[in-house]
Amino acid sequence: MCIQPHIFFKGKGTGASILRDMKPYDPRVRVKFNPTGYTNSENMVDWIEEQLVPSLNSQTALLVLDLFGGDKTDEVLDTFQAPDITISIIPAGCT
Repeated sequence: MCIQPHIFFKGKGTGASILRDMKPYDPRVRVKFNPTGYTNSENMVDWIEEQLVPSLNSQTALLVLDLFGGDKTDEVLDTFQAPDITISIIPAGCT
């Protein structure tokens, strides 16, 4: 399994606009919607559980992240620990 790219749009992801927003992208690109149009800790947990963990095939891993606040919530950090993923966070101003 490969990890698919994600694109976030602002909105609810309902109605005719969803088809218009998704049309230009390859079907392997995951198009998601949320009220802000930005990723958050809930999206991060979904990505870990749906994409990252299955792609690791039960192997331990090191994942390097930038200083995005949604990566550092207790919920996200706990989700990383469950499948034995070590994270390293790059300090502000270094990405």
